[in-house]
Amino acid sequence: MIIDEAHCIDEWGGDEFRPHYQKIDELRMYTGQDVPFIMCTATAATSTFDVIWKTLGFGSRPFWGLDVGCERPNLTFITQPLSNPKNPIFNVLNTILPAVLDANT
Repeated sequence: MIIDEAHCIDEWGGDEFRPHYQKIDELRMYTGQDVPFIMCTATAATSTFDVIWKTLGFGSRPFWGLDVGCERPNLTFITQPLSNPKNPIFNVLNTILPAVLDANT
């Protein structure tokens, strides 16, 4: 069983929004204890990890963790003041379109 974006168990698994996220461990009744459960996420803080661990019912099972850090060289962050606060979509387009056009030439 592979659960991708496992941080959503903590972020969205509340009683009012997607409560089934908190019941994923019930799948073990159908899979048995020998089927491995794998959780994947790129954004789990320690507190989120603890929630995921409990929710998936790992208990004292063997665990392998791999933390590859948070460096993402393929991401670009651009911050700038809004020049058109009444219609900020123009700021977004003026920022993104040149990069998209350059990539397609």
